[in-house]
Amino acid sequence: LDQVLACMMLMLSIGLHIGFMHIVSGPSFQGLGFEKQRSFAEKWRWSAAHDFRHMDFGGVSLAARVCAGDGSLIISTDARNLLADINSYLNMRPEDLTPPALQPGVVLCLFCIFLWFLYA
Repeated sequence: LDQVLACMMLMLSIGLHIGFMHIVSGPSFQGLGFEKQRSFAEKWRWSAAHDFRHMDFGGVSLAARVCAGDGSLIISTDARNLLADINSYLNMRPEDLTPPALQPGVVLCLFCIFLWFLYA
């Protein structure tokens, strides 16, 4: 009986590790490729970053303020980054209003908790 339970626990552990690796290596946790991020940054730089509508009262462009690390921009970028992290955890696109049925972040968290209990 002990050997059967040990064998079952080993198979369960292997299955959880395979599931863990599948989720971590998936596109929802890898993020966008560098080239795609670079093209987005270039598009932002040529459009909104130097647009006169995004200048402050001193005539400083948004790009200059971002590059200078303007403290007044920290609040908005932190909020945007937090929302992006939450959406990534829940596997949601910005236009989604409800999370999908399978949320990789939640599944990964449950895998970690289960593995912790398995080896505790």
